[in-house]
Amino acid sequence: MTREAKAGKKARKRPVEIELKFRVDDLAAGAAVMDTERFGALAAEADPAREVLMEDRYLDTTDGVLTHAGYAVRLRALETGTLVSVKSLTRVEAAGGASKREEIEGPADAVAPPADWPASDARALVMEHAGDAPLQELVTIRQRRRKRLYRSDAATVELSLDDIEVVADGEVVERFTELEAELVSGDEAALAVIAAVLELSLIHI
Repeated sequence: MTREAKAGKKARKRPVEIELKFRVDDLAAGAAVMDTERFGALAAEADPAREVLMEDRYLDTTDGVLTHAGYAVRLRALETGTLVSVKSLTRVEAAGGASKREEIEGPADAVAPPADWPASDARALVMEHAGDAPLQELVTIRQRRRKRLYRSDAATVELSLDDIEVVADGEVVERFTELEAELVSGDEAALAVIAAVLELSLIHI
């Protein structure tokens, strides 16, 4: 085990992801949500929703050691490079029925093995469990995301509407649309305010 991997085992408070997700069957309803200017004290930024394209590849070893350890590993292609996210598969409930789980991120490379990625806590955690075993692609998620920030004195939340394609073995196997509200900073109670509004028209997942 590398010194970096050993360091990753030391007890520390890891970053967490706190988010709400809703299934969107009515695209007009989803678009209307993105045009909403206020959720209680949360006010939308002045600019309209921005659109970005993303491609996420989920990876594991051939024997699924990362999944067995309780983690999902995602490589996200960005204009600025490749980002690795290591997410806990264990979730706990947060305000408004949101889910909360550990998420560690760091720089990576789209083709190089983890040993060649820049040092980060995310890299250390992958190597702690997978070592030098090669990672293979499990599934690819392509998203067209429209996103908008909402702010109050207590919190900042990013709202996004995602058109999603699931690709396995080079074939699109599923298409669907989701609406997500993720706490960027501040009090998670802000998500409860959004949930109370969205649950009137969308299905919480």
